[in-house]
Amino acid sequence: MSKAERYYNQMVAFLKEVRIELRNVTWPTKEETVNSTWVVLVTVVLIGVFIWMVDIFLQKLVTMIIS
Repeated sequence: MSKAERYYNQMVAFLKEVRIELRNVTWPTKEETVNSTWVVLVTVVLIGVFIWMVDIFLQKLVTMIIS
């Protein structure tokens, strides 16, 4: 068996195993996906606002030290 044939057989076996595993996956419902998306968006906004506030504080602190 050539190297190319072995590679092909390994790829086919891998894809078959992937297909079997994907059948066992519990996929989220549309509602769960939408809820998770909102949680991520709100978290990103809150962390962004926090970092923005810390940035403003540090900017003013550095300006006071330099002046």
